[in-house]
Amino acid sequence: MSSDEPAVPPSSRPVSLAGASGAPYKSAMSAPGIPRDDLMAAVRARDELGRESEREVVDAFLDRVGAAIDARVDERLAQRTEQRRERAPSRGTVPLALGSMGIGIAVTGAASGLSDGEPVAIVAWLVIAAINIAHALRP
Repeated sequence: MSSDEPAVPPSSRPVSLAGASGAPYKSAMSAPGIPRDDLMAAVRARDELGRESEREVVDAFLDRVGAAIDARVDERLAQRTEQRRERAPSRGTVPLALGSMGIGIAVTGAASGLSDGEPVAIVAWLVIAAINIAHALRP
């Protein structure tokens, strides 16, 4: 910066509107659900009908805008929910696996002290396997 250029205070510097992906926020949004023609039609209707009907015309237009916004929000929430399901690993998977191994080893050790402990250990490991498979297949 040269000495004749005024210093720009931090509060008046341009702020980037880039989102997490680096794209500007507005370009990452989908097209609005209300065409520009609807706005122009509402303005023309307001002009033609006069002040007496202005509130009804504006309310009708705002209802359409509100419905379009609601639809966009619902769409974005559905996308976020789907993305979370795809990338988030199942909670409790690691503790379940470690707990299963610990219990399986303990049961096998306890069953080895019995005269007919082998069937007990096999049943215990089958139950542990069934629990882990059920956990892995849950929605």
